[in-house]
Amino acid sequence: MHKVLIVESDEEYRRPLLSALDGQCELYCAGNATEASLFLSSMAFDAMILDLCLPDLDGLSLLRLHIQHLPPCVLVITGFSSGYVQRYLSDMGVGYLLMKPCSVPVIVGHLKNMLRQTASLDVPNTPDAISGHIMQVLGLSPKRDGFRALLTGIPLYAHDPQQSLSKELYPSIARFLGIGNYKSVERSIRSAIQDAWVQRNPILWNSYFGTNSECPTNKLFIARLAQVLSENARWMRPGG
Repeated sequence: MHKVLIVESDEEYRRPLLSALDGQCELYCAGNATEASLFLSSMAFDAMILDLCLPDLDGLSLLRLHIQHLPPCVLVITGFSSGYVQRYLSDMGVGYLLMKPCSVPVIVGHLKNMLRQTASLDVPNTPDAISGHIMQVLGLSPKRDGFRALLTGIPLYAHDPQQSLSKELYPSIARFLGIGNYKSVERSIRSAIQDAWVQRNPILWNSYFGTNSECPTNKLFIARLAQVLSENARWMRPGG
């Protein structure tokens, strides 16, 4: 069941939303930015419905403060908007903005569509499934040679993060995939990462790599996803 955080101070919207989603999602509710901050700092959510007009802090500031903890789905509802607000939300990777007044069924419909688009959040606990899922969420295409190379290389790096990419990891990937030149492995990985980064959702990428304005290097990308495997995959823990 999806975890959804509703950040709404207006009872006219909050109560009907809770009623409409009851039993369909695991719901958490915050009436102000302070409560929302506590939730975002301590829990991982699949989606958040956020009103920009909050009594203690505006919603844009809340988004900025928690850029590394935001859910993959953020639905903003507001009674006012401007070109600046829309550009700001776009830069933050928030592509869903509804203007008040809007009906609760419309809000719920948009939320369900967003969750469907980021479906398969329950990932099988195997190295290929975990790393493949994260890469697809980040926008890497499974059809790319670099994707297949990363799928092979990330678990290898997770087992030995001290190894050299050019002297050990790339040649190992090349041998496994039957590629003659390890340098083509390096180039294919670089191309796959860069192409996905250009089309990136900033919220998703920032959640893994921070707010760096530059595309992650091959080593940083591989090391970060290998870290995720090491932290979360039972296959790396004997008896897990």
